[in-house]
This record gives sequence, structure tokens and C-alpha cells, in this order.
Amino acid sequence: MTVNITVDYNVTSNFKLSLNIGTYLEKMNSPQTEELFGSIAGMVENMIAYAWNTPPTDPGPLTVAGYGVPENEVLNQSGVDRNTYGEVNRRGYRQETNTQLNSSFTADWGLDFITKGLSAWAMIAFDFKARTILQGVKQYDAYSWQVARSDDESSGYSVMRGNQNLAIRLLKSANTFYYMNFQAKLNYARTFGNHDVGAMALFQRDNYENKNFGVELPYNVIGTVGRLTYAFDGRYLAELNVGYNGTEQFAPDNRFGFFPAVSAGWVVSNEEFLKDNKIITNLKFRASYGKVGNDKMAGTRFLYQSNIQRGGGIISSLGRGYNIIQGLMANDRIQWEEALKQNYAVDIGLFKDISFSFDGYKEDRDMILISRSTVPVLQGVQLGYIPRVNMGKVENKGYEMELTYQKMINSDLSITVKGNYAYNENKVIEADEPLLSDEYAYRYRRTGFSTGTPFGYQVDYSNGNGFLNTREELEWARSTYQVGGNPRLGDLKYIDTNNDGVIDNKDHVPLGYSEVPRISYGLSSMLNYKNIDFSFLFSGIARTSRMNAGWLATEFGLAGFYSDWHLNAWTQERYDNGETILYPALGMSPGSSQQSNDFYLFDRSFLRLKSMELGYNLPERWIKAANISRLRIYANGNNLFTWKKYPINTVDPETTATLVYPITRIVTMGINIVF
Repeated sequence: MTVNITVDYNVTSNFKLSLNIGTYLEKMNSPQTEELFGSIAGMVENMIAYAWNTPPTDPGPLTVAGYGVPENEVLNQSGVDRNTYGEVNRRGYRQETNTQLNSSFTADWGLDFITKGLSAWAMIAFDFKARTILQGVKQYDAYSWQVARSDDESSGYSVMRGNQNLAIRLLKSANTFYYMNFQAKLNYARTFGNHDVGAMALFQRDNYENKNFGVELPYNVIGTVGRLTYAFDGRYLAELNVGYNGTEQFAPDNRFGFFPAVSAGWVVSNEEFLKDNKIITNLKFRASYGKVGNDKMAGTRFLYQSNIQRGGGIISSLGRGYNIIQGLMANDRIQWEEALKQNYAVDIGLFKDISFSFDGYKEDRDMILISRSTVPVLQGVQLGYIPRVNMGKVENKGYEMELTYQKMINSDLSITVKGNYAYNENKVIEADEPLLSDEYAYRYRRTGFSTGTPFGYQVDYSNGNGFLNTREELEWARSTYQVGGNPRLGDLKYIDTNNDGVIDNKDHVPLGYSEVPRISYGLSSMLNYKNIDFSFLFSGIARTSRMNAGWLATEFGLAGFYSDWHLNAWTQERYDNGETILYPALGMSPGSSQQSNDFYLFDRSFLRLKSMELGYNLPERWIKAANISRLRIYANGNNLFTWKKYPINTVDPETTATLVYPITRIVTMGINIVF
């Protein structure tokens, strides 16, 4: 029996004591509502982190006397229709019950009585999850704070949501999920002298359902797989794989796809001229080529059927009837998305302690399901209802490297160091994108670029800081800008890319990289000395960008909480005094500066110490009397340090969006006991 006891501390959960068990029934009570588990949690984290350095400029969280409104009412201080104090103290309660079951049954049968090396194997797995939520939801009055902008105005409260102090409402919801997998397999493996032969045939079926209140058809996928392997004298390797898979996503004539793959290898170090070589202890070349398929349609189902629905009732001279709503039109030729993959690699071992591997790959994705962009609305069907088609093409290519040093220095000391580096680049080959007129600086916005490449305006830094600093620059901008309203002093200055005397979307250019990093890398190590063990892991990414022109980046996204970025915004006084300026002139609403541009395009590159752990195993003689076979004390840290290029600290470069639960720094101390 193994018992893990851990004590965790982080900025959002205080202390936690946990006992790890495989299958469980969990019941959780919380005063927070469902919204708090999502966007509010992320906002709270960022507010707490920033409150240490930056005081809020909005009052709150409750109204105060003397401004003509009730006292102790909830104040909107987060820029949205609720605040954290109100959600925790006045929103109601939530009780959630989760049930989870994981089960599997396997059978393995040797069939040597038929022929040597033959065996059969079967498995049935069934997973089940259920969640029931009972919550009491209560609305509450809310007010907002209006800041005086001139001597003629006065600050005060205004009603944002009034007459909401109603009785609490009880709500109940539930959802269930099950997943069933069945596999049956025949295996064959024999050795004939220098010849190793293997074969496998497998049948698989998946059936699963995710049901809320209502009815949803189960998902069904079936497939057969075959594999042949051959090796000669441990030097020459070959493998053939075929898959024949079916899905209910497509019309009957297109449901099954055939996906073959072949690979080969040459273990050069097993050749006579390299055997027992003390320098090159391993040398192997590998290559593979094959086709794979994808039937996931971005959460949609049955696109081969038209989505025609019945609307509300109508009354006409012919009697009572119904509106017919035309939704997405069908395409019965939709089929599997395909990808041709090829990989070429080499594995090298030196001195038995150093190993190096290099993989170069190329992937050509074809038949990608897309919405058409070149069909005009003149054909009579709304563009959103035009059938989806398998027309997209994307090319991926890159390489991966890994270097490992592993050494047993003596019986008390061993060390392992591993580093990895990967580079990937993709390009959109076909997106059914219309060609823009020659007035545009770039006539394509997707085709020929990496997926997700951001487009926008380039800031003109030729004047030293990229802002409209003088009256002459402002007059130029007011005569040329056709973006985001009337420009002001301190707004960003854009480049007229196509030299037509106008700043508009025709001047958009590709900015930086997409959010998918082109480079990823890592470094890890493990050291063991007697009863002490120490390990760490660094990970990082590079050549990746993110457009942050909203939440937690601009002065409008999180009202009342400003970073050093905003506190060093452009002002006439700061410009005249030659002071540091980091941000455009602050405003009450988005303007020309808050367009898609490279000022808000952040470099997501970072290097993070993901984990570090120090442990100590107590000597056996100390714990033997207590019938303990192993006792380990350890301290572990996650996300301890980050080196990044972001100009602000309110957004983490690793998160996929701004309103998500943020990456937290966690320090854990624990005891692992094995009886």
C-alpha cells in the first residue's frame, strides 16, 4: 500500500491536504456560482497579483454613504457586470456531486497449440462520469463609479443594475458521460534463425456519449488495423501498417477510409565493421512514410445532412403553419481529412553514456474541412449556410533533436542530463481565399502564411517613439486616418504601407509570428547521491506572438487596475520633459490606437523553471522497526521562475487566453510512505 500526503500552498488555494485514491465519489460545496469557476477565477488571480504593486483607482467593492445611493451595495469595479465580492457574498451557493468510474476487463490466450507464437487478446473498457449541480442563484443591485474628467463634472455613482434584489432561485442541472471501448487482437511472433517475423490484426470499436438534459445520439467509430514486421539479424528492420476505419460523421459512401504506412530501419552499429566499437556504441537510421485521417469536424456532426428547422407558428389565410428556417446546407461528399507524413531520423550513441537523436519530418495536410470564401452572396444563400467543403491544404515541416548524458559514476552517485530542441513551420497552401485588389499591401491574408498569422498596422517609429507627438503629426493623422475614430495627440502613428495617402485596412501587413510556437526546447536533469535525489526541468518556446489588445492589456479591459505600462502613458508633460513613455495616451473608450497593430503584438518567447524537487530517503534501519519499507521526504516547486519578453505582468505568455485560470507558482512539501 502506498499513501501520498502532500501539503500545497499557492496564492489562490491556501493550504490543501490530499489523499490520492483511484476511483472516487466526490461531493463539493462552494459559495461561488458557476461563473466564478471560469472567468472570475482568472480575474481574481490577476487582481491579487497586481494589488501588491499597484493600488486601484476605482473605489469599492461596496458603495459608501454621501453620494445619494444606498450604502453597502455592490460596486462594479472590474469593468464587467459583477465583482468578486458580490459573487462570493451575495450570489448564492453551489453544491456539486461528481461520480467517476473507470473499469476494464482483459483476456490473453496463448494459441501455441495451433501454431507457435500465436496469441489472442481482448479488452472491454467502460468509463463513466456523472455530475449533478444544485445551486441557489441570487441577483443583486450593482452600481458603477463615474470619474470626473473636468472641473465642470463631479464624480459619483450611477445605477448599473437596479431592482435586482429578488428572492433566491434554485436551479438543478446534471450531465453524464460514458465511453466504451472494445478491442480484439491476434498476435504472431516467431524467430527463424536470423529472421524475426511478427504480425498483428486488431478490431476496435468506440462508443461514447456526453449527455446534458435532453437527448444526444451516441458517437460510433470502428476500425481494423493490420501490421507486419520483419527484422534480419538485428540489422535490417521493416514494418507495414494498414488501417481501415469508419465513422458516422460522413455519408454512407464516404464513411470508411484506408490509411497505410511503411517504415524501415538500419542498425549500423550491429554491422561487423562497427561491432564492439568503444566510441560509436549505437548508430541507427530510420525512415517512415504514411497516411492518416481525421474525422473531427470542430464539434459539429452530420454535415452531410441539411440543417433545416421548424420555426415559430404563423397564421395566414390558409390556416396555422410554421416558419421553415434554412440552416447549414448539406454536402454529402464530405470525407476524411488526410495527412501524408514522412519522417527521416538518426540515433547515435557515444561511449555508452551519450545518446543523440535527430528527426526531420514533413506533413502535407489535404482535404481540410473549411467554409468557402470565394462564393458571392449573389447566389442566394447566406454565406454562413453555404456547405462546408474539403478544400483546405496546409504544409508542415520541421525537425526535433534530443541529447542525453547518463552516467553511473559510482555506486553512490549517478547523473542524467537531457536537452531537447524542436522547430516547426507551417504554411497555408489553399484556403479558398479571394484575391484582394492591388490596392492592398498584401493581397492574401492566409494563403502563403503560417496558420494564425496576425495582420494589422505597423507603428511608425521613425520619430523616435511611435506616437503622434506634435500638432503637425496630429494634423497629418486626422487627414489620413480612416481607423478607430478621430486621432489625438499621444495616439499611435501608423505607416502608410501602400503609399496611397490613406491609413486604412489596405495597409495591413503580417505581424510577427502566430501563437503556435515555431521553436520549443527544454532541459532536465536528475542527480542521485546516496539517499538524496535532486531534479529540475526547464522548458521554453520562441518565435511566437500574441495580439493582446483587450482584457488585462489596455486601460479598458480591467477598469481600475493599471500596470506600470499604463502609468507611463503618453502625456504632453511627459513628452516635453523627455520622460520614458511606454503606452499611448489614456482614453475613456477605444480609439485609433486600439486597432490591430504591432504595438499590442507581444513576443510570447519565454523560459520557465517548470519544476524542481529535492528528496531524501530515510535509511532502512531507521524505519524498519515501524514496518515501513520506504519513507521519502521531499520538497517540490512548480513554475518557480520565468524569463519572458512580455511588457506587462498581467498576462502570462504560456496561457492560451487572458480569461483563464492563470499559471500559479506552487511549493509542495510532502512525505511518501510505502508499507
